[in-house]
Order: sequence, then C-alpha cells, then structure tokens
Amino acid sequence: MSDKPKIFISSTIFDFKDLRSSLKFYLESLGFQVFMSEFNDFKKKLDENSYNACLQTIRECDYFILLVGSRIGGYYNLADKISITQKEYETAYEKLKHKKLKILTFVRKEIWIIKEDRKMLEKVLKSDYKNKYEIEDEDIQKIKNFNSEIVNNAEFIFSFLNEVGKINEMKEAISGESEFPKGNWIHPFNDFSDIINVLKTEFLFKEDLGNVAMLENLRYECINNLKQFLLKNQNINLKRKHSLAKNARLQFHGNIKEESEIVGDDLASLGLFILIGCGLSENLSLEFLEQILYSGKFLDFDKDSGVFKQSLLTNALLNLKERISSLIILEEKLMNLEKRIKVSENYVKHIGENETISIKNFDLIVPMIFHDLHEDIVNLLGGVIKYIDGDISFLKNLKLNEKSPIKEYNKDLKSENPNDDDIDSYIKIQFYLEYLEAKDPLGFKELEKEILTQLENKK
Repeated sequence: MSDKPKIFISSTIFDFKDLRSSLKFYLESLGFQVFMSEFNDFKKKLDENSYNACLQTIRECDYFILLVGSRIGGYYNLADKISITQKEYETAYEKLKHKKLKILTFVRKEIWIIKEDRKMLEKVLKSDYKNKYEIEDEDIQKIKNFNSEIVNNAEFIFSFLNEVGKINEMKEAISGESEFPKGNWIHPFNDFSDIINVLKTEFLFKEDLGNVAMLENLRYECINNLKQFLLKNQNINLKRKHSLAKNARLQFHGNIKEESEIVGDDLASLGLFILIGCGLSENLSLEFLEQILYSGKFLDFDKDSGVFKQSLLTNALLNLKERISSLIILEEKLMNLEKRIKVSENYVKHIGENETISIKNFDLIVPMIFHDLHEDIVNLLGGVIKYIDGDISFLKNLKLNEKSPIKEYNKDLKSENPNDDDIDSYIKIQFYLEYLEAKDPLGFKELEKEILTQLENKK
C-alpha cells in the first residue's frame, strides 16, 4: 500500500490524450500517485465492470482533477444521458461534500469563451428579438446550443459546466434558500503551464515530495539532536546546557600562556557543564543531514556563472556537520568520562564562592572550545528548524564563533589558512604551473614567460 497522495485525472481521453500523459508524468515526478482510466495501474476486481473500478479508485483518492473540453466521450448511462466523465465527477463530489477530497476543474479557454458568448446571445435573443420576431424559447435554445467545429455537443458541455459550477445551487444560496456550494471553481486554460500554475497554488504543489520528505526527516533529526543540548528545569522551561559555562567564557581573556580570573561560582558552573554537557556526541545523528548534502537538490543556481553554489541551507548544514564532527573528535581525544569527572571535581568545589580564582588559560581552552561548539551547534540546529518552517531570517543573520577561543590565534589562522577565493585562484593558474614545473621544467619556463607577457599586456 502506497502512502503517497493519490490523484485521479478525469476527462474524455481523445481530446486530452497528450495533456493527460504530461500531467501524469509531472505529478508522478513530484511524488504523487496518479490514476487515469486508460492506465492499467490501479486495483480492480476482475469480475467487476471497468467503470465501477474507476469509480472505486476515485473514492480512495485525495485529489480529483477534471478536464473539460469539446467532447462528451462515452456514456456511463445512455438512457439518462450521463457521460463517464460526468459520473466520475459526481462520485468525486460526493466525497468532497464530506471533506475527504479536493476537486480542481479546468476547461479549455475557447470552450469557456464560447459558453459565455452563447449565454450572452441567449439573453439578447430573449430581451431584444423574442417578441419582435416571435422566436420561441425552443428555437432560442437551439441557437444557443448549436454545434460547431470547436464544440460538437454544446448543450451537454454547457450543462455539465453549469453542474460543475453549481449554478443552480449558487442562485439558491444568493436568495438565502441554502448554503453556498463548495468546490465549484472552474479554471479556464490555454496550455499545460496554466494548469501547473493553478496546481501549485491550489494544491500547494510547491516542490518535489521527495524534497519535502527529506526536509521533514532533517527537521526530525535536528529536533532530536537539539534535545541533547538542552536542559529542562522545574518550571518546564528549556535551557541551553552551554549557558552553564557562559559567565566563565566571558571572563576568559588573553593568550594561552596567560591566566584568566574566573569567579568561583562561575567556575563551578563550568565544571557542571563539563560533567553533564559534554559526552553527548554518541547520541547525535547526521544521517539525513548528509543525505541532503549528498543529494545536491538544495543547492542554488547562479545564473551569472551558470553553476550551482552552496545555498543558505546547505552552507548551514556544512557548518553544522563540521562542528558536530569536531565535537565528536574532541570528546574522544580530550574529554572522555574519566577526564570530565576529574576536571569537573576541580571546578565544582568552588560552588557559592564569589571571589575570583586564577586559572591557566591552557587548562581552560578545551572547555571554552566545547562551549563555543555547543553554542554554534544549538544555533545552527535551531536555525535549520526555523528555515524548514519557513523563517530564513535567523540563518541569514547568524554569526558563528571563530575557530579558537583565543582571539589573537584567529588572526593567524585566517592569514595562514587559504579561503575559497584563494583556492579558486590557485586552481586556475598556480596549480597547473606547479604540476608542469615538476613534470616538464623546460615547458614550464616557456609557459611562465607567456603568462607573464599576457599579464603585462593587460596592465
């Protein structure tokens, strides 16, 4: 059994053959399960009439798309002049009345224009010509419903559109005799794109269901990961675990050879953070995060360069993956349970003390790195959840911590480590020159002269 949303497309087959196939392909590419009478891909009892099998399939669908053109198609009940398409619609509408299905109706624009023109013609004939020329109502109806090359059974088509538009029910509702009918919108269309635009709006077909599923899985994963970084107090309020280390982090100053003056009680809170806040990386998951990164579906396309680039979401996920990976390595190498207990005991004993205590920055740097990683991870997890929920502002304005808690080291790191632009420049010219120099020194010298000449000419 499929859990995909089910759609039934109803129309006469002959005059909508290509459009029906295109719609089926498009909707299935988005992850929907699409049923049409000419495809043998839905459940049916072999001893049951094929028409009834289609009607039962409609009852099991979530959406019903009706296409109205210029033809009647086959009859479901010839005696009562009920077409197959009409019966399919009536079956769908019964389900719509119980709020268990959505209907979207499309009519070719030229048919709609002819219908409206004929309606206006009927009014003119009745008001201006009926009495003057003694035209009978029957003759007016014949004129109104005459067949043409575009509409081969105008009376039936116009009557069916009135049924779908709930014209009689609308009149009764306007006069206060009943409630307004539901699901009676009719959308004229010229081509396939008109239908797609309406589908996107009415059925919220905004993106591939596979993408929707990936984002929902990512959201679930982020929420579960976020739980590891939060505490719940007696007031049922949530608190970040790294907030225990916040005051100590603010009092951390100087280089690695210096000391920081930390208030005793803040040092005790830092010890508590080390004990209960660290050692949680084994409970973190990156499965769906990596799935999205590997898929490439959430990259942005740069029209100017013609290439795909990191999007706001993928950039956040790369940063999140990097920081969680760093956290895992640090916990394995520098802060296992034995070390956490030992460090925590040295700090927690100062609980309640208001005097400052001198602590070597060398001893504090690892706890401070943990604080910064925790802060970044929590902000990224929350930002990704908000992004999925439709609020991109947090991720857009998020500023992450620098690599090292010691400020002067960050300047060295930036100056020593290449950035993306440096790598781009290196790959374009220097990378090949270095390769050529190693493999073909003579060829390298000739090429170097040529490049230098070109650069000089550009000046």
